[in-house]
Order: sequence, then structure tokens, then C-alpha cells
Amino acid sequence: MFSEERNPEIPFYGGRETSLVPANRALSPTAIVAAMSTNRANSMTARNATALAVHEQFRALLTKAVLDNTAALSALEAHLYRVAPFGEERYRTIIDAYTISSVMRLGRW
Repeated sequence: MFSEERNPEIPFYGGRETSLVPANRALSPTAIVAAMSTNRANSMTARNATALAVHEQFRALLTKAVLDNTAALSALEAHLYRVAPFGEERYRTIIDAYTISSVMRLGRW
């Protein structure tokens, strides 16, 4: 089905070649530098993408912790109001201060 002969006009990519460079063709120094620059840029892009993904995961985890803590503190506030209703304003001030500072911290991340 396939002939062992090949057309010399078509570059050969196969056999035991592990490079994307066609067999029997030399790359110029300019082509080598361009390929290295592209690989370096792709590597930097991949590292940046990974760092961004990790950063976003951290922000989501931090946001969840703030939400969980705010919910727990709000439940405590409701409980304390039933136990000692005269502290309502203080409870709310403390919970609001925590919530505002946590939201500001999230914004800086």
C-alpha cells in the first residue's frame, strides 16, 4: 500500500526522529533563537496561567472561610441577642467590623 520511497519535496517527520525538525534540514541560528524564544514565552505563559489558577483557588477558599465565619458570627449574634438583648448594638458593631475588614482583605488579594 505504501511505498518505501518518499518524495524529496515532502519533509520527513517519522521513524526514530524525536524532533519536529525535518530530517536532513539544518536550522539557521535565527530559527533556533526564534524557536527558543517561542518555547520560553509558552513556558512563561503556562507558569503564569498556573499561578493565576492557584491564586484564584486561594481566593475562593479565603472567600468561603470569610462567608463561613460571618455566618457563624451572625448565628452567635442572634443567640446572644436572645440571651442578653441589651448588647444587640455591640454585637452588630463587632460582626460588621469583622465583615468589613474581611471584605477589604479579600479585595486586596
